[in-house]
Amino acid sequence: QESVVSKYLSSATLPAQKYWNSTGRGIPDVSALATNFQVLITNFLGPLSGTSAATPTWAGTLSVINGLRNQAGLKPLGFANPALYKLASVGTDIVAGNNKVTSCPAGFPAVAGWDAITGLGTPMYDTLKA
Repeated sequence: QESVVSKYLSSATLPAQKYWNSTGRGIPDVSALATNFQVLITNFLGPLSGTSAATPTWAGTLSVINGLRNQAGLKPLGFANPALYKLASVGTDIVAGNNKVTSCPAGFPAVAGWDAITGLGTPMYDTLKA
């Protein structure tokens, strides 16, 4: 992860350093289109968006891939991050936009490759299972 985060930090137009922490890991590693997922929780049926929808999307995708690996006699991925960063792509690389909102003086830009908004991008099953 270090090389892709370093590239982003050195090439993207970023908010002022006082607004973010430049030490440690870059987050997120990945993202997912996660808007208006229909869920049933106890007696609530309705839409859910954001991390609460994106995280299970990734978990489900990786579980299916681990199942395929098991059928092929291969070990499960385990901690998936090293494998994800070795791939040329995880699916769809989000290359435009930013996370600036009206109440913020600055935002992070989406760029080709890893970025501070979408990480490596959103999953495409056919890309990941290969």
